[in-house]
Amino acid sequence: YGRYYPRAGSFQFGILGSCNGLILISVDKGNLFLWNPTTRQAKKIASPESYGFTDAWDFRCGYFIYGFGYDDSTDDYKIVCVFVLGPMKQRRTTTEIYSWRTNTWKKIENFEKGVLVRCNFELGMFTKGKFVNGKLHWLTSPYKEDVYDDDEYLNNWEIVGFDLAEEKYEIVGRPQYLSSHNHCQPRLLELGGHLSLTCFNEESGMDVWVMTKYGETESWVKFWTCPRVGSVDILVPFPVPSGMRV
Repeated sequence: YGRYYPRAGSFQFGILGSCNGLILISVDKGNLFLWNPTTRQAKKIASPESYGFTDAWDFRCGYFIYGFGYDDSTDDYKIVCVFVLGPMKQRRTTTEIYSWRTNTWKKIENFEKGVLVRCNFELGMFTKGKFVNGKLHWLTSPYKEDVYDDDEYLNNWEIVGFDLAEEKYEIVGRPQYLSSHNHCQPRLLELGGHLSLTCFNEESGMDVWVMTKYGETESWVKFWTCPRVGSVDILVPFPVPSGMRV
């Protein structure tokens, strides 16, 4: 562990995930840290191998998807990094997973039934997986001639879960109501330990759904509806520290 990470000048900073009081942060491209805010200590994580061959064009045209969680079967913290690189018609995916116990990265099988998508509501260049029930969750959109487009995403998106113990992907059923009323802008959340979902519709506003029993599609419940007011968009709050308060 190191106590501080000195840095001069401007830099990119992002929170990529949290679990059991530990926070995964990114400082500039390739600098990953696990930070314990209670002890104010941080450990630098070696960069994934795929960082080494990412050229400037691929980097500008693609994005990274991260996830951080705990594997209770091996008492291990794991980081998943998905590189979605290249321009649309040449887009390709590489997936790597980091183990705290071995302090190493390894490449694993990619998700082949679509492309994990970057959420427009997320700040910065990173999309963060939601850790629920031992699995990381992201949104996915089907390939269409090696390209995903907005219409395909808004109509045919799915939820994909990554089991940290098995290190395998699986589809998690979305609310059945959205199968026939599905043209929306979805975003995944974790609320009170439950997998949750917001769906924003240009006409009706935003619905919040909660999966009350994990893995049971029928257990999705519409928890709350926020009606659209005029042309006001739904905004993500950005916390600003003030002394010891936020």
